[in-house]
Order: sequence, then structure tokens, then C-alpha cells
Amino acid sequence: MGYLVVAFAAVWIGIAGYLGWLALRLRGARAELAAVSELVRESSAEKS
Repeated sequence: MGYLVVAFAAVWIGIAGYLGWLALRLRGARAELAAVSELVRESSAEKS
């Protein structure tokens, strides 16, 4: 029974870690998207 509890805890720790890793990647992608958006905005402002 103890192994089942340890396995259950390990799975949930793994899921939480994976979700944290995804959140960090998403934050980075949003930052890159904002930078690209700003570059496009600047580029279109220069052409106008």
C-alpha cells in the first residue's frame, strides 16, 4: 500500500512540474510575441 501512495505522489509531482514548465514556456512565448508585435508596429509606422 505504501508503494501506491508513493507512486500517486510521484505522478502528481510530475504533473505539477510539467505544468510549471509549460507555464514558463508560455510566458517566454508571450514575451517573444510582444517583441515581434512591437517590431511590426515600428516597421509599419516607418513606412507610413
